[in-house]
Amino acid sequence: FVTKNSSRLYESKTTQSFEGKYLLPLKRDGFFAIVILDDVETQNDPEWYKLLSLLVMTSSEVLSSTALAEHYARQEQLSVLGVAVSKIAHESKNYLNHMLSHASLLKSKVAKENTQLVDNILESGEVMLKQLSNIMDFSDTSPIDRPEEVDLLMTISSGCENSSSSQDKIKVTTEISGLKKAMVQGKANLLKSLFVNLAMNSIDAALAAGRDEVKLTVDVEEEGSWYEISFVDNGPGVPKDIRKTLFEPFVTSGKERGFGLGLTIAQQVVQKHQGNITYDDNNPDGSRFVIKLLKPTE
Repeated sequence: FVTKNSSRLYESKTTQSFEGKYLLPLKRDGFFAIVILDDVETQNDPEWYKLLSLLVMTSSEVLSSTALAEHYARQEQLSVLGVAVSKIAHESKNYLNHMLSHASLLKSKVAKENTQLVDNILESGEVMLKQLSNIMDFSDTSPIDRPEEVDLLMTISSGCENSSSSQDKIKVTTEISGLKKAMVQGKANLLKSLFVNLAMNSIDAALAAGRDEVKLTVDVEEEGSWYEISFVDNGPGVPKDIRKTLFEPFVTSGKERGFGLGLTIAQQVVQKHQGNITYDDNNPDGSRFVIKLLKPTE
């Protein structure tokens, strides 16, 4: 019966009776199963419905447990990989810094017509340093130790400015509105990296789309015990086919630079501060991210 009707069973979306059998399709967390009850003769018995409900609940829990087990197995694999990659990135960063310092010295000693070659080396090296820093940030899953008071507005401004000042291929403007003062508990350098990565994500997407200008609009408001930060750009937006996996590592929409870790790191930073970040599917133009961070307790 299963072999003969495999396609019908897989496509089944609702409970149904078929060839004297009762079919219960279950789809949850990316997994699919179907319960087949054979020789059903007591459908009018209330106890039968209780048993049926119990069967559905049990099967559903099995699917959830399977999904959870797969999630933890994947997290463990990423953790082991992260430690190894972090060590490699740390050593590579040391060698790269050494190489760039020699390149800077070399620039003052080469003929004027060759300085552009050295500039190209320095520019590529800086991009590589940024990527190595991202890998190290991604690999660091340790919680925040000794949180401090952080000026959120100043951190947002600094992160966006840091990203835009390094650009010579695109014009970047930033507008911050909403609250005039907002303080949070956490780590300033981590929160700055959050907004650096969001800004760089917008810049890289605009560059990939052939744009020569991008505008970042950040609005900070209070919502109960939270600060709600709306981070919007006027770029091409995120392709629909990667929106569900947007915050997973190594997901990218074909940008020329980067490993697809920027938004993963942004999410890690927010989660370390006991907040959350989401992508707004309903934003008509560009990309809109909504970040919620806890306000300090009185």
